[in-house]
Amino acid sequence: MKRSVTEMMRAVLAEQSKFLSEVKDSEIEAMLGAINSADRLFVAGLGRSGNVARCFAMRCMHMGLDVYVVGETVTPAILPEDMLLISSGSGETGILAGIASRAQ
Repeated sequence: MKRSVTEMMRAVLAEQSKFLSEVKDSEIEAMLGAINSADRLFVAGLGRSGNVARCFAMRCMHMGLDVYVVGETVTPAILPEDMLLISSGSGETGILAGIASRAQ
């Protein structure tokens, strides 16, 4: 039996709520502190994770942060004072792992 769009959206929201409830406030604060202290923020991701990364970058830009999407034609080189945030469902995507390795 096919689920309705409403049922699917409720399932997605329930999954996200469960995930967020498992993230400690201290971890969120640490991430926000790291983003705030970086000179510039760079985001990377592929597929759906890449779409989320680009949406996050746009929101950060709206808040006045200096943010870039890795792989775009106008993205400058990442410097030691910058932060790279990679979005990956598996954590094993070859291209993203390569970007992370080079950034280290």
